[in-house]
Amino acid sequence: MKLALNQTATYWSKTGIDGYGKPSFAAPVSWSVRWQDVSVVVRGGGFQEINSSTVVFTKDEPQAGDYFYLGTSAIADPLAVSGAREVGVVSQFPSLDGTIILYKAVLQ
Repeated sequence: MKLALNQTATYWSKTGIDGYGKPSFAAPVSWSVRWQDVSVVVRGGGFQEINSSTVVFTKDEPQAGDYFYLGTSAIADPLAVSGAREVGVVSQFPSLDGTIILYKAVLQ
């Protein structure tokens, strides 16, 4: 099975929250992704609805609260990057033969 993950996105994983309530992040890394600008409505944790216009597919597992940016960025804080979007909900899909897991991240 060949995956069409031919776009590059910058990914920041959330590492915690400081004493002032500001999130901290690991250094940005580049991931191969499939970025789709589509309208979706999903239910997040606590069953709140998330309306999104972007879905990202990847072989690496993102977490809710992390950030993606379509393209490459070396900026340490995704909150300072125009166009960086927070991951709202993550789901996973195995390939038919079970050899590949694909993750779908719905961005907020």
